[in-house]
Amino acid sequence: MKFLIRMLLSALVLFGVAYLSHDALLRVDSLTAALYAAVVFAVVNAVLKPIVKLLALPLTIVTFGLFSFVVNAAFFYLVEWVVPGFHTVGFLRTVAAAVIVSVSTSIVTWVARV
Repeated sequence: MKFLIRMLLSALVLFGVAYLSHDALLRVDSLTAALYAAVVFAVVNAVLKPIVKLLALPLTIVTFGLFSFVVNAAFFYLVEWVVPGFHTVGFLRTVAAAVIVSVSTSIVTWVARV
């Protein structure tokens, strides 16, 4: 049950970032596309993130952890490739969207205590 609530909250955050930025950071065609994107992003984070984190460790250390935001942006591009209706706008804007979505999702799930 917690997983479903987290996915719904993540989808709302994705949709909210796209809506509030007027498609300047992300473009999400519908709430359904945002829900699919949230699920795919969760799967990508669960499967690929540990591997990529290990491979990118030297760059992450050199950049004091900022490279992890680039990794999240790359995951957004992967989600865009898989989910129809979810679109990124540009590299720097995708990095900004990744930061905003990560922070917002953390806050929302903490407030919801999920």
